[in-house]
Amino acid sequence: IKLHITDAKPGQPIAAQVVASDLAPTQPVATRQATADTGEVTLVLNKGAAYGIFVKREGYLFESIHVDYRLRGQSAALNFKKVCLKPIRVAQSQILKNIFFGFGEHQIDARSTTELDRLVEFLQTHVALHIEIEGHTDHIGTAAYNQQLSIARARAVYDYLVAAGIDKGRLSYQGYGKRHPISLEDTAAGQQLNRRVAFRIVQT
Repeated sequence: IKLHITDAKPGQPIAAQVVASDLAPTQPVATRQATADTGEVTLVLNKGAAYGIFVKREGYLFESIHVDYRLRGQSAALNFKKVCLKPIRVAQSQILKNIFFGFGEHQIDARSTTELDRLVEFLQTHVALHIEIEGHTDHIGTAAYNQQLSIARARAVYDYLVAAGIDKGRLSYQGYGKRHPISLEDTAAGQQLNRRVAFRIVQT
């Protein structure tokens, strides 16, 4: 898989660290450095596994990618990714793409540990940041049900961060139910995109 990494605003290539982790044993399998001249990096990953790829640079929100080579016909579509890193600023938000819950559940799946630990590391590095954790759902179910589910999922991430030593005073959480979709829901993939947890910068 080849990544092309740029700054989100000017769109220029930038240097960044890239780490790929197998989400089943939740351990890194490759670390690479993209350079500022091209912003490109290539990773060799195995078929038959799901990976979280994490791209980070000081002063920017880290970006995560989920690639699943267990799905038939997915490999070719995943061979190239554009990654735009967003500078840290108030109101900027980031979707956590490797956070998993069972259907209708709020207990965090073990495969989520890698991404949550990246968020812990990010907050430990940027000690002045305060964030709000956002829970979102798809349209399936009533508004009341989805609201409570989104709150519970956001709270689960909040609890993980607190247990990892992040000061409660830097954290808040909120559920938004199905009120803020980012995709049409005429396909299962669209529904999956709307079922998400994100974090938003509220103070720097």
